[in-house]
Amino acid sequence: GVKVVGEAPGDPFGPAMRATERVAACSRARLLVSVVLGQALIGAMAQRLETNGRFIVEADSGERFRMACANWYGLEELGFAPGGLQFLSPAAIAGQIAQFGFNCVRLPVSAELVLNATTTWGPATAANPGLQNVSGLVALEATVAALSAARLRVVLDLHTLSADWCCSGTDGQGLWYSARVSAAQWEAALVALASRFKANPWVVGLDLKNEPRDTVVNGRHLQVTWNAGDASTDWMPAASAAGAKVLEANSNLLVFVEGINYAGDLRGAKDHPVVLPVANRLVYEAHDYGYWYNRENTPSYEAFARGLDDKWGFLVENGTAPVWLGEFGNCNNPTGRCLRDVSSSWQAQWWAYVRRYIAERSLDWGIWSLDGTQSRAPGRTFNATESYGVLNSTWSGPSNPVFLADVQALMP
Repeated sequence: GVKVVGEAPGDPFGPAMRATERVAACSRARLLVSVVLGQALIGAMAQRLETNGRFIVEADSGERFRMACANWYGLEELGFAPGGLQFLSPAAIAGQIAQFGFNCVRLPVSAELVLNATTTWGPATAANPGLQNVSGLVALEATVAALSAARLRVVLDLHTLSADWCCSGTDGQGLWYSARVSAAQWEAALVALASRFKANPWVVGLDLKNEPRDTVVNGRHLQVTWNAGDASTDWMPAASAAGAKVLEANSNLLVFVEGINYAGDLRGAKDHPVVLPVANRLVYEAHDYGYWYNRENTPSYEAFARGLDDKWGFLVENGTAPVWLGEFGNCNNPTGRCLRDVSSSWQAQWWAYVRRYIAERSLDWGIWSLDGTQSRAPGRTFNATESYGVLNSTWSGPSNPVFLADVQALMP
């Protein structure tokens, strides 16, 4: 017969223990098979993304993947949970995002959440008992899992250093380091994110830093630069170095690098591009909002388009690299003043301009924001209506069907 190694003659507990171990081993084997099969299935459904000239493409097929994303904020703030979990589960919200037609989500987080022992704030997760008073990382993982199950690509966005609403010139968080978070800690947070989700092919990119801008650090007023020769303010070398570390941890990711001056200016990339050690991984990122303009400085669509072409559109037109318009947004006023009243509302005029520009340039984009309510941060009111949200204040449907239709018209 077959010898059972380790069997002790006369041991009354041996057979029972071996039977228990066999059951446990079978259970572990079934779990392993299910995990392996699940990963294989997920892998088959989510091709790795890379760049080809100005386009983001699926690595295997070479077909363009045009990003049509929603920004789902909250994890970067002091609730340490994404918005809406006071009403719905992450899965329910992810389902709405997919149903609306989005194909990806930009998910803001803070370095504080990634590196520190944070705990979700009870009211922010009221509809999710399993996410009450747990680590913010648990909430992040639950959110990413829900988005992945809904077949939505995810770009993780290191939006803030310390947990907070972003952005201003006085929040002390304009650069990749602050009085509270060092440059090394910023890099460590990026590497931790890249490593944590390495096995999930739906997590396709990492946005290194939100809206680099002038700031104050330890009483010093610092003016952000692209490549002026000052290591304390030059964003391009810092982004290149951090991007290299991200790709060392997870070479499958796209690396998103925003322009300076609130992500509005990528002119420095013309002569001093970001350089990464892995080819076809760099995506530049721009943001644009109506309150940056007025009728006097932007008297026509042609003037608007020339301005964006000068600041970052040239990268797309020249086929240098993709530029993702990672944030643009509009007030969802039910009267439609922000959306259609172009004669008296500059916001409505800008909305027409930016949508035309996106369509004419066939841009990848991300609307700010999905959220129907504000999250927890200084200067914000938890559960107050988010005037820039695609969803309404109970997260049960669109805030304004006209607003949603405008966004959907931009989808591929």
